Amino acid sequence: MPGSPRVAALGLALLMTFSSTSGWAQAPEGPADGLAPQEERGDALQGRDRAALEAEGFVFESTVEQRQRAHATLLAASAGLVVHGVGHWYLEEPRTAYFLAGTELVGLTMLAGGLVLKLRPTGAPNVDRFDNDLLFLGISTLGSSWMVDVLGTAYHDNLGVPTSTRRHHGLGIHLGYEYIRPTNLSMRHVAAAQAYWRRRTYDIDLRVAQELSLGMSDYRLGGVWRPWVAASPETSIGVALQGGFLQYRLDRPYERLRGAVGVVGSLNLGRLFPHLDQMALGAQVGLALRAFRFSPESLTGTGWRWGGWTVPMRVQLGLNLTDELRFLAAFERGQGDWLLSSNSRIGVPVFRLHYRSTSRLDLRFFAAFGDGVSAGAGLVFWAGE
Repeated sequence: MPGSPRVAALGLALLMTFSSTSGWAQAPEGPADGLAPQEERGDALQGRDRAALEAEGFVFESTVEQRQRAHATLLAASAGLVVHGVGHWYLEEPRTAYFLAGTELVGLTMLAGGLVLKLRPTGAPNVDRFDNDLLFLGISTLGSSWMVDVLGTAYHDNLGVPTSTRRHHGLGIHLGYEYIRPTNLSMRHVAAAQAYWRRRTYDIDLRVAQELSLGMSDYRLGGVWRPWVAASPETSIGVALQGGFLQYRLDRPYERLRGAVGVVGSLNLGRLFPHLDQMALGAQVGLALRAFRFSPESLTGTGWRWGGWTVPMRVQLGLNLTDELRFLAAFERGQGDWLLSSNSRIGVPVFRLHYRSTSRLDLRFFAAFGDGVSAGAGLVFWAGE
């Protein structure tokens, strides 16, 4: 209809006029952000108790408690090098302090035993060969106790970060790059691929690592079966199996076979000390057998030779910094990695950082310091559960 636009415009004008003269569409005047004036905002909190405010999301932090925690962390990091547990003692956590002090005594005892065997051998090869093993146990025990003291005082009541429920099980695919710098080899760049199958009671891992100049190839297949798992997945006991085949093609080419069996366990320290919830301490000990041969092209090329046996060990401390970020610090010995497997070394420190995103893509970083230096990063894609 020709007059319909005019009718619509007239109707809209009448509606706006009616709204402005009536109380229907008129809003009270106030600030654009909907908040009360500055001088009136404090009145809204008067007469309300702390419990009600906390229920609505208000957070209260005591500056006195923060200063006390900072002092305890400083004590644990400094004086705690001599007396473990001093930080927790300052925070009035005597049970944890006594436990850490006792752990320090155990570590010092094992360290002293290893030093005695190294400096004053008994002459019995079956006894003297455990000097580095005792040194490893002593150093790892002392290091773990000190780190628990420092981290426990730094976070204290804030350590109870919920266990990340993201991809505790399922199929994962890891693609990564590693930069290595061994002291006696000319290799530098390594591409690594790894597949995981994670379940609550068992894991299966397959890893393939290839040095980019084709100087080294490393193939490993391993698994863990956990017959006992507590309500918290951080607490469990299991059996680990691993097999590996390594090919080295530079200098004097050779091949190496390795098989290992061990006992693994982890403990959520919150089961012993509630304020250390989600700080997990893990350990592994086992027996590994080796065989090797040089390539036929080598002047010493022969068949397979017996490579002896070793005692692989690992002590690891893990902490969920946030729901997404997990930090792991480990001290390892004889774990089968071509860089970290030198039996002449007491142990190798390894650090890992895992970022678990809300999507199916995770990010992982690691650094290890063995016969050389190894560091790298990788992406993990979880294909499903």
